[in-house]
Amino acid sequence: MKALKIYLFAALAVILMSCGGSSMNPVSEKIQGPLGDYFEVVDRDYKPNSGKVSIEIKRIKEGFPAPWMEGMEVGYYGGYFEPLFSVEYQDADGNVLGKDAADIVFEEDELKAIAALNVGESATITFDCYEKDVKKFKVSSTFEVHMESSDASSASGVEVIDADDLDVIDSNDLESTSDGTSSSSSSSSSSEDWDAVLDSYESYVDQYISFAKKAAKGDMSALAEYPSLMSKAQELSDKLNNAKSDLSASQAARYARISAKMVEAAASMN
Repeated sequence: MKALKIYLFAALAVILMSCGGSSMNPVSEKIQGPLGDYFEVVDRDYKPNSGKVSIEIKRIKEGFPAPWMEGMEVGYYGGYFEPLFSVEYQDADGNVLGKDAADIVFEEDELKAIAALNVGESATITFDCYEKDVKKFKVSSTFEVHMESSDASSASGVEVIDADDLDVIDSNDLESTSDGTSSSSSSSSSSEDWDAVLDSYESYVDQYISFAKKAAKGDMSALAEYPSLMSKAQELSDKLNNAKSDLSASQAARYARISAKMVEAAASMN
């Protein structure tokens, strides 16, 4: 679920770290996850520049996994198919140094270009890279389908179905039930108060933005706030990563809005 894609650590690192300048190579041409049958990494040297690295992706098979069908446009809004790619950075010994993921909202043009490739053609996705001493990287993938929802409580009017849910249902199960919820998620339940978690997340983002503004102005007092921000980021990341399909459509939409606020603030610091 896109709502689970969290930028807490990467956003903080924008302020305090920059990617090492040495070249890196893919661990394998194989892309992990459901899009690995359709795309692969071009095996060559990659050189990070100004905290960014552009990784070349080549199409090796037409189309996308079901329930994608010919004519389904790649994008973010209702009825669209959303391919997602992430990268894991490693040192020379294979230890994980950090991760980043493309976002259909902020890297939409790049992801659309990837989707439009013919077999044998390639295009690049630009990822953030804040870690030093990166020597290797591994690319993973997933996807989501954004279905129009009749749920009146959904602020976005969109129901998000991710690849993990589609592992246990087929495309015939993607129709909404009479009460507007998907058949795959209507039985989902959780004891977690996700509204309270989102309240905490929004409070954290506001605190982060204040921190980022101080750091951008060279206010060294901001450094004193960094440890507590990292601790809070870990706590929220653990909770939101456990949310999976438990978030309602309206909660997912709220999460997306909060995350956009965070990422926009981080981008303005570059």
